[in-house]
Amino acid sequence: MREHATDKELARLDFVNLDAFNGYHCVYGQMTGDCFSQRATKLINQCATPFSRSVEEYDIGGMLAKRFLRKYVYPSFTPIEFYIAQPGAQNKVLIEFLKGERETLTPQDLEF
Repeated sequence: MREHATDKELARLDFVNLDAFNGYHCVYGQMTGDCFSQRATKLINQCATPFSRSVEEYDIGGMLAKRFLRKYVYPSFTPIEFYIAQPGAQNKVLIEFLKGERETLTPQDLEF
């Protein structure tokens, strides 16, 4: 995501207001103003493969494993959105990495 988002979009990320269940405050919504905008759809298709219709359970098989325009399959969540919604997710660390405030990010950094 860091490679495809602009510096201005990344600067909009705000850990305090991050909400995976809100189209304006989710990670793509914060960057673009609306997670169902054309720009958000472009970022999602460049950066991730939406894979689940829920942030409480996941479905790796079937249609959702393919890339698609987000606006045609609602709701759908990318792996980063799924992670952010989990209890105990290290979202502050994740946002710091995305914004470039952290140089590296390891799986251990994201452990619950």
